[in-house]
Amino acid sequence: MNNINNLEKRMLNSRFSSNKNFLYFLIAPLVILLVGAILLCTCGYNLGYDFTGGTTFRMFVNKDNAIITTVDNYDLTKTDDYNKVYNKVIEIVNNNGGKLVSYTTTGMTVLEYNIFDGQAVEVTFQNSSTKKEEIENQNATIKDAIVDAFGLTSFEKAVSEFDIVSQKASSNWITALVCSAILAFVAGVIYIMARYNASASLVGIIMLAFDVFMMLSLMLICRVPISMTLGGIILATTLMSLFNLFAFYFKASEGYKSGKFEKMRNGEIADKITNESSFVKTMIYAVLAVALLVLVIVSTNGVRFTALGILFGLIVTYYNSQFILPSLFAVFYKKRKKKKV
Repeated sequence: MNNINNLEKRMLNSRFSSNKNFLYFLIAPLVILLVGAILLCTCGYNLGYDFTGGTTFRMFVNKDNAIITTVDNYDLTKTDDYNKVYNKVIEIVNNNGGKLVSYTTTGMTVLEYNIFDGQAVEVTFQNSSTKKEEIENQNATIKDAIVDAFGLTSFEKAVSEFDIVSQKASSNWITALVCSAILAFVAGVIYIMARYNASASLVGIIMLAFDVFMMLSLMLICRVPISMTLGGIILATTLMSLFNLFAFYFKASEGYKSGKFEKMRNGEIADKITNESSFVKTMIYAVLAVALLVLVIVSTNGVRFTALGILFGLIVTYYNSQFILPSLFAVFYKKRKKKKV
């Protein structure tokens, strides 16, 4: 507890000035945005299963009560057996150019082998191509490999047909997402302008743009698959950005009203607000970062990539609120003049 209190006092009494080092802190965001822009124009986003579609199939694995007695038996309620089946499946899919999307345990009935609701796995993967002929060829190759790996050469019907699943998201969804983000963005700017002044809204526009575009650039650079959860990731980043912005302006407004900042320059005010709020903000962000990191490590692909996107938003909004926002405030913010009575 003493160490935490000492850390809080150091941050509170710190003379560190983000304004004096603004150009150095600006290098990282500009590099990220530049690399992101280059990748967007050359490679594009790594579109996930929602945008490209894929394939799903089922495979019977528990052969206790069936006439299939010549092959290995797996009990999916046992961790070792579950992992063996999973590792075999994911290796085959990856080796043949697919990307595993989901892997779940389920039941399966195969009348030819007197199997009724036996243990099975349902696998969904993203194909490497969107052309029908290439998808069919890839699925045939993966199915042959599955049959061979699990010793089902004489029992091919233990593996269901490979069903091609069409894409869920389209350009219309992206258009709707962009329009929603713009409306939310405009609403936030109007509120800032009404609550503070025009110069405050200018700082808000720059900050929100920095945060959202940097987060998207990091997703491009790290090749994080884009799914329909992108809307949630953008929303989370926008909310964190607005929270930092409003908290900063609330502190500034409070200081102006009390006369605390009356004789101070914008740069000094910005540094003081940043130092005073650093400890609490750092603790909150650290807890959120650890929680998201755990999700990234232990979750399945869909949740993992969503958590990773929000984690990028967390990192970006923290960095910009600590090292970019104070300098923007110092440069652009103009205190609203008091009206003479």
